[in-house]
This record gives sequence, C-alpha cells and structure tokens, in this order.
Amino acid sequence: MSPRNATTSDTPDPVDALSGPADSSGGGSALSRMLDIFDLFSPDATVIQIDGVAEHLGVGRSTAYRYLQELGERGFLVQRGKGRYALGPRVIELERLLQNSDPLLNAGKVVMADLADLCQNRTLLLCTLFKDRVLCTHQVGADEIVYNKEKMPIYRGRGSVLPLFQGAGSQAILAYLAPHQIRALYLAKAAEIREAGLGEDWKSFRGALAAIRKQGYAATVGRRNAKVLALAVPVLTVAGQVVGSLLLLSPSTEKERETVLGVVPRLQDASRRIGELEDKPVGLRA
Repeated sequence: MSPRNATTSDTPDPVDALSGPADSSGGGSALSRMLDIFDLFSPDATVIQIDGVAEHLGVGRSTAYRYLQELGERGFLVQRGKGRYALGPRVIELERLLQNSDPLLNAGKVVMADLADLCQNRTLLLCTLFKDRVLCTHQVGADEIVYNKEKMPIYRGRGSVLPLFQGAGSQAILAYLAPHQIRALYLAKAAEIREAGLGEDWKSFRGALAAIRKQGYAATVGRRNAKVLALAVPVLTVAGQVVGSLLLLSPSTEKERETVLGVVPRLQDASRRIGELEDKPVGLRA
C-alpha cells in the first residue's frame, strides 16, 4: 500500500507529526515571528543584522528593530555594534536550568557514566529528537578517534545537529517513530530519504526501518568520513515512545566492527535504564 492510499483521511504535516498539534494562532502572530528570529542563528551565523531579520520575517525594518529591542530588553539578545545582535545572557541561564532539569539528560548522565570503559578510542553520545532533526545532548569518551595513527576529531558536542535520515544516531530514532509520523515524513521528504539510501520508494523505506527495528540497532559508516563507524540503539520510555538514541562512534576497522557488535547488548541495557530513569526525573541541582 502506498502512503497516499492509507486509511486515514488526513495525513499530518511532518512537523505536526513530530511535534504535536499546530498552534491555533496559525503561526502568524507577532510572538511567533519574534521567536522565528532565533532560526537565523547557527554555528556559521552567531551574529545577525536587522536587514537579515526583516527579510527572514517578511516585515519592515522598523518592525524587525522593535522585535530585536524587545528580545534585547529581556536578555535573550545583546547588541554587538550598530544593527548587529548576538545571543544574550538569558540564554545561558536557561541552558543551565535545562542541564539540571531535563529528565532525559539527567538519566543519560547517570547511565553513561557506567559505560566509560567502552569509551577507549570511542565516543558515546546521547541524542534526542527535535521536530525534523536530531540533537546531541551529552557526550562521554574521546574527543578524537585514532584510526591507524590518524587522529579524527569528533565534532558532536552538546547542541550539534544531525540530519534525521543520515547516520545511525538519527536512524535509530526514525525507525521507532509512530507509523503516521513515518508516513508523513515520507510524503514530505521522499527525495531526502532516497539520498540517504533508506529507500527508493515507500515500500523499501518501510522495509529499511523494519530491518533496524528487527535487529534492535542502526549501524552506518560515516558519509563524510568512512573511517568512522557509528552504531546506535533507541531510547524508549516505559510506555514505548522513542525519545532519543544512544550513539557509539569508533574507528571503522574490521576488528573494531566485530568488537562493537559485541557490546550491543550493553548499549541496549543502558538505553533501557535511561528510559526507565527518564520517567523518574532527578530534581533541580545547584
């Protein structure tokens, strides 16, 4: 059956499918436009300008200036010269609160500390889903991996973004999404799915995800660096909802591939413990 012939009368938009019902405001309120300003920030764009904000929001320069001023007054932005703005101290405060109160992160820290022995020349990452992308939230182990004496830095610290269809950390989450979410994603992102090698059509895409679920993990060799092996298991809540993945990065040698497959049960046990602890969040810490 093709996704377009599914029995549901309305196929949800992929963003709605992943993050819940749309805002009743329709996304056109002044508040939503103001929040859209943060979409302009990226590792390559840490400072934004009024003209760029106005163009991005489709508003006049005076309106863009007013939005920036309001965010600045509340500490979310700081001015870096005339018409230039960067993230402000309020963001730092909120990040600190998040690090202390995020149930998944706190559970991951506890469990991943017990896996330090697996991280000799390997990196262990906790990933979580945010809309149509995956974020790294915690890292244990090496900052670089050595492959035949070649040192390869790992650029996957907290806040790093992973594409949803590429890499084991993302695919381990993708395979465990609800069927309607997977269907909606295929309808909207078929070209990206083909490019990622997850299927030329709906049937092959479903088959690829079913294979990941059957073996209980996803494994890939880095698209940018074939010397890095990635293996990930899903993190599920007690109720069975996928909330993230546990991702192990290691050198892609034949011996290492055999070794890493041997530790899959430990990773699966760790992910189970994270899911259980995630339902019992640690309180706010100083």
